[in-house]
Amino acid sequence: MIFGDNEAGKSTILEAINLALTGIISGKSIWNEISQYIFYKEAVDEYIVSLGTASIALPYITIEIFLTGMKIR
Repeated sequence: MIFGDNEAGKSTILEAINLALTGIISGKSIWNEISQYIFYKEAVDEYIVSLGTASIALPYITIEIFLTGMKIR
Protein backbone atom coordinates (compact mmCIF):
# COMPACT_ATOMS: atom_id res chain seq x y z
CA MET A 1 0.00 0.00 0.00
CA ILE A 2 1.05 3.55 -0.63
CA PHE A 3 -0.05 6.15 1.88
CA GLY A 4 0.22 9.92 1.66
CA ASP A 5 -1.58 13.21 1.70
CA ASN A 6 -3.59 14.41 -1.29
CA GLU A 7 -1.33 15.69 -4.08
CA ALA A 8 1.70 13.94 -2.50
CA GLY A 9 2.47 11.97 -5.68
CA LYS A 10 1.00 8.52 -4.96
CA SER A 11 -0.65 8.26 -8.38
CA THR A 12 2.51 9.52 -10.07
CA ILE A 13 4.50 6.71 -8.46
CA LEU A 14 1.98 4.14 -9.69
CA GLU A 15 1.99 5.66 -13.20
CA ALA A 16 5.81 5.52 -13.31
CA ILE A 17 5.81 1.87 -12.23
CA ASN A 18 3.18 1.04 -14.86
CA LEU A 19 5.14 2.93 -17.51
CA ALA A 20 8.36 1.11 -16.65
CA LEU A 21 6.72 -2.32 -16.64
CA THR A 22 4.40 -1.98 -19.64
CA GLY A 23 5.60 0.95 -21.77
CA ILE A 24 2.06 2.36 -21.60
CA ILE A 25 1.05 5.77 -20.27
CA SER A 26 -2.53 7.05 -20.22
CA GLY A 27 -3.59 3.93 -22.10
CA LYS A 28 -1.23 4.56 -25.04
CA SER A 29 2.15 3.09 -25.95
CA ILE A 30 4.97 5.46 -25.06
CA TRP A 31 6.59 4.71 -28.41
CA ASN A 32 3.62 6.31 -30.16
CA GLU A 33 2.76 8.94 -27.57
CA ILE A 34 5.91 10.77 -26.47
CA SER A 35 4.75 13.87 -24.63
CA GLN A 36 6.48 16.86 -23.07
CA TYR A 37 4.51 16.12 -19.91
CA ILE A 38 6.67 13.10 -19.05
CA PHE A 39 9.89 15.16 -19.06
CA TYR A 40 11.09 17.56 -16.40
CA LYS A 41 10.31 21.14 -17.41
CA GLU A 42 14.00 22.02 -17.08
CA ALA A 43 14.92 19.30 -19.60
CA VAL A 44 12.32 20.59 -22.07
CA ASP A 45 13.52 24.19 -21.62
CA GLU A 46 17.15 23.11 -22.14
CA TYR A 47 16.18 21.28 -25.32
CA ILE A 48 14.27 24.27 -26.70
CA VAL A 49 17.21 26.59 -26.01
CA SER A 50 19.63 24.12 -27.63
CA LEU A 51 17.63 24.07 -30.89
CA GLY A 52 19.35 27.29 -31.95
CA THR A 53 22.84 25.88 -31.31
CA ALA A 54 25.13 23.40 -33.00
CA SER A 55 24.73 20.79 -30.25
CA ILE A 56 21.13 19.87 -29.60
CA ALA A 57 20.53 18.49 -26.07
CA LEU A 58 18.01 15.70 -26.53
CA PRO A 59 15.83 15.05 -23.48
CA TYR A 60 15.83 11.55 -22.05
CA ILE A 61 13.83 9.55 -19.57
CA THR A 62 15.30 7.31 -16.88
CA ILE A 63 12.97 5.14 -14.84
CA GLU A 64 14.41 2.77 -12.27
CA ILE A 65 12.33 0.39 -10.20
CA PHE A 66 13.69 -1.56 -7.26
CA LEU A 67 11.20 -3.96 -5.71
CA THR A 68 12.10 -5.88 -2.59
CA GLY A 69 10.09 -7.89 -0.14
CA MET A 70 6.99 -7.98 -2.34
CA LYS A 71 4.30 -10.57 -1.85
CA ILE A 72 2.16 -11.21 -4.89
CA ARG A 73 -1.32 -12.38 -4.05
